[in-house]
Amino acid sequence: MTPGVADLRLDAAGNQTGSFLADVAQTDADVRTTFSLTAAPTGGGTSVYVTGRRVDTWLQYRARLRFLANGTVGVAITKLTGGTTEQLVGAEVIVPGMTYTPGTPISLHLVVSGTGTTQLAATVWTGATEPATPTLTRTDTEAALQAPGGVGLVTYLSGSATSPLAVRFTDFSLTVPR
Repeated sequence: MTPGVADLRLDAAGNQTGSFLADVAQTDADVRTTFSLTAAPTGGGTSVYVTGRRVDTWLQYRARLRFLANGTVGVAITKLTGGTTEQLVGAEVIVPGMTYTPGTPISLHLVVSGTGTTQLAATVWTGATEPATPTLTRTDTEAALQAPGGVGLVTYLSGSATSPLAVRFTDFSLTVPR
């Protein structure tokens, strides 16, 4: 293991693993991370979740990046509202112009802010320069999620995947938007 690097291994179809910062509890979070996949996804692909507000185990706002076997990358804002089934907040967007190749660093910037109506924005890119406009923006008013929460990372290998892989995180930062 390299200092400052986290490898989340997905050794078998249907595996999910992750980690959360338990001592963080805030309503506004500006989360940035950079990661790559060690192999091409197979079957139904691989999902990487960046949680911007985790009120409880099954109460979360998060950005989901879905890597499909054909190289397509989809991004969505999802929420957990008390169970294991995620709900989309608006539609998933296919990241324009992006075809994923294993080992390529992907950057994700997730901003979660406000209560009553929570503002959610996710920006996805490769390369050194973050786009000026988020890839997608959403709002949500789910009552149970209008409270302080933590942040974290989760990875999932689809149940139809035929090959293991790992997701390597090389950067993770959290700030409070001003």
